[in-house]
Amino acid sequence: MGVPASPPWNVTPQEAIALQKELASRVITVDRLGPVNRVAGVDVGFREQGTVTRAAVAVLSYPELALMETAVAHCPTGFPYVPGLLSFREIPAILEALEKLSTPPDLLLCDGQGIAHPRRIGIASHLGLLVDIPSIGVGKTRLWGKHEEPPEERGAWTPLRDGDEIIGAVLRTRAKVKPLYVSPGHRIGLETSIRTALENSPPGTADSVVAINTAAVEIARKRRDTLTWRYPVAVSGSFGLLHGFGFASVLNEIGLPQMEIPAALLFFNIGVEIGQILFVILVLLMVTGLSVFGVWQGEMRSKSRFSVPDYLMRPAAYLVGVLAAYWTIERIAGFVA
Repeated sequence: MGVPASPPWNVTPQEAIALQKELASRVITVDRLGPVNRVAGVDVGFREQGTVTRAAVAVLSYPELALMETAVAHCPTGFPYVPGLLSFREIPAILEALEKLSTPPDLLLCDGQGIAHPRRIGIASHLGLLVDIPSIGVGKTRLWGKHEEPPEERGAWTPLRDGDEIIGAVLRTRAKVKPLYVSPGHRIGLETSIRTALENSPPGTADSVVAINTAAVEIARKRRDTLTWRYPVAVSGSFGLLHGFGFASVLNEIGLPQMEIPAALLFFNIGVEIGQILFVILVLLMVTGLSVFGVWQGEMRSKSRFSVPDYLMRPAAYLVGVLAAYWTIERIAGFVA
């Protein structure tokens, strides 16, 4: 898709704030959108200690939410991390990714804020205004405004207010789960934004925004022509089978009767699954604790703060690969012997 020329990004924070105030007056918060058949989710991350910005776009059919097209772009990070000015840091890479799409999307879903922003122009509003595509901000945490907690049932919402002005909604897309912060980005009103966010998260499934952004992250991190991408169940099952063979050889070595080995393998796998579940619970508790103490709070959080630099990631990946190869060869040799 063609992307309109954007303003220069090499500005100071003071100039960026002045530009936000100017652009905010152009944001349209009433419905001016046509038929929606293609919904694009956008995600941004950072590499090389924040010096490289990586943007991924995943286009899904609407309302089926089937993956249709993807695009990834990398570019040098040209703007410092300043709370409230993340659009100047992230949008240049997003525009490059959007330009690679064969067909423009009909609606943008941004993991961030629309007008729920101190100057009423978060990343969803800024991006939608630049490319002239309707956009919605769907944030997992609050950046600006105050609200009451919505009821626990799905579809319940309460207004997100800045004084007397309603700048968004705190929407419960699933019963008894943490609500999302939905706000109009550009060319869309609050009611349509709420309805769209709710329609994209039918009961019993993951929220579409999370699904889209997960797909975008995976696109940015992995090649799609690998065996693991194409046959994830087969690959993971094969490694599990090798693991079982290795454990079976150990059982033989310690003298366990042949008739007892199947039961031992069964309970071994059950124990492994229980251990994995306990590990996931531990990680979730840690993340929840960080959220409670305000470490991961909305747009105030730098997306590069928790990234692992490449000079550590690459050696770690090679080490894991070498160990995996060694254990694979050792277990195959032990089983054949």
